[in-house]
Amino acid sequence: MIKNWWLHYRQTVKGKTFSRITGSVKELSYWQDVLFFNFLFYCLPISFIAVIPGVFMSIEYGYTLIAVVDIISLVLLCMVTFIHQIPLQLRKLFIIIIFYLLAIFLITVLGYNGPGVFYLFAITILTALVFPRNYGYWTILANALILSSYAIIIWLNLFHFPANQEYTTGKWIAFSSNLIFLSTVLVALINRIFKSLQDTIRNQVETEKELSLTNLKIKRSETSLRTIFESSIDGFILLDEEFKIKAFNNKAKQYVLLNINEVDFEPGREIFDYVAEANQEDFRSAVNKAYQGETVEYDRRYQPDAGTIHWIRYTLTPVYEDQMINGVCITGRDVTMRKLYLQNLEDQNKTFREISWMQSHLVRAPLARIMGLINLLKTTRDNDFDETVDFILLSAHELDNIINKITQESSAIIDKYPVPSDLDLKELIKFPK
Repeated sequence: MIKNWWLHYRQTVKGKTFSRITGSVKELSYWQDVLFFNFLFYCLPISFIAVIPGVFMSIEYGYTLIAVVDIISLVLLCMVTFIHQIPLQLRKLFIIIIFYLLAIFLITVLGYNGPGVFYLFAITILTALVFPRNYGYWTILANALILSSYAIIIWLNLFHFPANQEYTTGKWIAFSSNLIFLSTVLVALINRIFKSLQDTIRNQVETEKELSLTNLKIKRSETSLRTIFESSIDGFILLDEEFKIKAFNNKAKQYVLLNINEVDFEPGREIFDYVAEANQEDFRSAVNKAYQGETVEYDRRYQPDAGTIHWIRYTLTPVYEDQMINGVCITGRDVTMRKLYLQNLEDQNKTFREISWMQSHLVRAPLARIMGLINLLKTTRDNDFDETVDFILLSAHELDNIINKITQESSAIIDKYPVPSDLDLKELIKFPK
């Protein structure tokens, strides 16, 4: 029952009052407003606890006026707490005025030993907590003027009140100066704390902005790097220090063929989970060399079916962070066209060597015979002419067969290895073996 009532009371006070608290949580004024809200929240029920026995005892001992003033002060406090149309800053001012009126009344009626002086002290502390910095010093000045006024009243004995009989002017000033001294010290400490807190909050507002800008730059950089990462013609896989996959691009599946079967790479899994059993030893050796600081390159031939051959060039590069190796980058590139082109050059060179040999030996022999037979025709007799012509014809046929063979072998090279396109040639020139 009490718990439910307390929650309902809190929602009643908070529902309107807290909605009027504006500003950012990163500003000191926001927390001062929240502090004042909590002051209202706790002050009202505690005031009931204090006023009820106070009113009863005041009436019991004939201080009816004090009881009336206490009740009026409580009613005014209730109005400030529950009339939500009053702006928050004005409500703060109303509380200070109520406390000042109550303090002056209690000092006049009860003197310095009454609770009035404590209200003056409380006003100073409350003002320093819920108002902007340095406002507390104005209340110290107001308290000094009030207490000085009572000192003048005591000195001149202008009218009768309890302090006239209990204090001399010097004694009153001595007691009052202690209150002013203590109030000044506490306000200075509160202001110092609030200034440090404000500086801390401000430095934190600036730090967060810097972090926000830094994070934005990092995100943009990551986006740019990711774009470059994904638009690359190579497949990339990044490993951490424990051989586990940290990141990879979309080309990795196509160009990092660690197994004859296509696989989907997953972050967090060891790279060796994707390597064919037959290649495990060689691949581990290459990866270990990269972790030791070497850059490893090698080509591997894949034949997924009878009519298809792929050549992949692998490059394993150590990744450094703070001058320490903390991973390896595996790059895979399809070099099939380059391999075929190089094979084309090798076959052509072999054929050209054969053609050169044929030209040097086979073609020269029948040609030499023809040249000799022609010279023979110039001196031969008529009965040897037909035989000479037959030899010339035989040599011509031999020379024709050799030329046809050279032509066929040259055409076979061209048909087997067609000339690469301009784009392929550019790639071959860019990445020589």
